[in-house]
Amino acid sequence: MWQLSEKGKLEFIDDKFYIEGIDGRLVQQDTNNPKIYNGSFIIRQRSRAFEITVFIPDIDPNSLIKNSMQNGLKTGSIIPESHYYILEGLDLKGRKWYSNEFYPSFHTHINYRGALFKGAAQEIYFERKTDSANINKIHLDFLDSFNIPAHEFTETIIRSGKKEKKKFTRNVWRFKDGDISYTFTNETYGLSVDVENNRAFPSDFISYINETLWFVFARLIHPSIEIERKNNSVKCLLRVLEKPRLTPLLSPLIRLDHINAPTIAKEMFIKYIRYISKNKSELLHPISVELKKVIRASQHSLDAQSLFVAVAVEAILKSQYPEIDIKEEEENEEIDLVQENIKNFDISSRLKDRLTGLIGAMKKSHPKNKLIQLKERGVINEEHIKAWERLRHTVTHGDIDSINFNDRCNLCSVVSQLMYLLVFDLVGYKGIFTDYTKEGYPDLHFPFRFKKS
Repeated sequence: MWQLSEKGKLEFIDDKFYIEGIDGRLVQQDTNNPKIYNGSFIIRQRSRAFEITVFIPDIDPNSLIKNSMQNGLKTGSIIPESHYYILEGLDLKGRKWYSNEFYPSFHTHINYRGALFKGAAQEIYFERKTDSANINKIHLDFLDSFNIPAHEFTETIIRSGKKEKKKFTRNVWRFKDGDISYTFTNETYGLSVDVENNRAFPSDFISYINETLWFVFARLIHPSIEIERKNNSVKCLLRVLEKPRLTPLLSPLIRLDHINAPTIAKEMFIKYIRYISKNKSELLHPISVELKKVIRASQHSLDAQSLFVAVAVEAILKSQYPEIDIKEEEENEEIDLVQENIKNFDISSRLKDRLTGLIGAMKKSHPKNKLIQLKERGVINEEHIKAWERLRHTVTHGDIDSINFNDRCNLCSVVSQLMYLLVFDLVGYKGIFTDYTKEGYPDLHFPFRFKKS
């Protein structure tokens, strides 16, 4: 598998990655007869994108200006897909690079025949064939990210003249899930992940790994380098490093300094990735969508986290617990009976209509009803329900300042725990997790063991 050197990865972190190519092609998108421009190219890494520059020597600037890609666009209009291009280019080492779609601008000089096309893309990649077949591997580099709990050592030999010295570093987290083996390594430049499987990985497996890391470690990280080997081909994708990387207020499900953190995190990882792997959509799993929103909101403020976590609980209940709605059918029949009896009341027709409408609204599945049923199963407790009700009511009605800061923190912690407990229940996790709602952050065991009230 192709690897970027450690020096190259450090340069990537410092926005110094650079590629030159002599054989580049700009290819127009979404058209049967695409325009194609040929010339040398440069790809420079910038803080928010890869800057792509392609020099097209054999082109008339006057003709280019006359038939400009920007011609005919009204201010504020949506740019058509046909105005976007991709780059295909051979670099000086013989690798053929591709970009994702970007919108180029051009620059000309009055005394020179030719033009510079410039644009910005978020991802670039190259593919190549290999000699060995039937090998399925994934390598990911999360550059400049946080360290995860590790319990295995790596050995480094330090040489000074004829003398050698061994250095042992506890930086590896390794486990297996059936035929799939995972190795996570805390490196000087960030976190590296190596995954091997006897069979081909599902098409979205890299996304599943990413989403699972969000869940287990409450960090919104994305791999800057993705290398995937399938049979006799290798694809290497580079993604711009996201900045700034603010530390979220949300905490991992298990304290990273917990003595059993690697073992507990392993169980959470396996359960979650198995669950979301059932998702057949190319989009993120619905649970991952909500987690992403909550983690991102917690990077900015407590108020933002409070709003998004309250809504996330409701969204997860709606998308992942349809079977609870079925249990309310008998209750709905009783509501129909009450509505029929209202017609016999000796009251005004206007009041009858209002009462019928109000009672009819009870037929809609309410999140609290689902929470009550989950409490009866031991998934959550009464404290979670009360905290969610109070937090959701205040944040969705713009009344968050009516709660003092300390109470706001406590409510947000309890509702965040509620969100995670729902996920535990869905994915089938049973075991220890950290209770951030109590002083000292004690361990709790899921599912809860208590008497029904």
